[in-house]
Amino acid sequence: MSALGPIELVIILVLLLLLVLPIWAIVDALLRPDSQWAAADQNKVAWVVALAVATFLLGPVGLVVAIVYLVSVRPKFRPR
Repeated sequence: MSALGPIELVIILVLLLLLVLPIWAIVDALLRPDSQWAAADQNKVAWVVALAVATFLLGPVGLVVAIVYLVSVRPKFRPR
């Protein structure tokens, strides 16, 4: 068995990024109380569904949706 080369390592890191960042966004969205969503004038169910569908059915689109959530929606929440 040979060691992984640099190309394989980059592919593994990219695949992890495509999965880990969207899952973090989904967990973050689910853990936020409804009061924070209402105060930010956002829809929790819509965002969680969009994140889950994009992540698990559309692959790389999940990363884009997660970035949009983390950059534009998450900052609107009050600190816990």
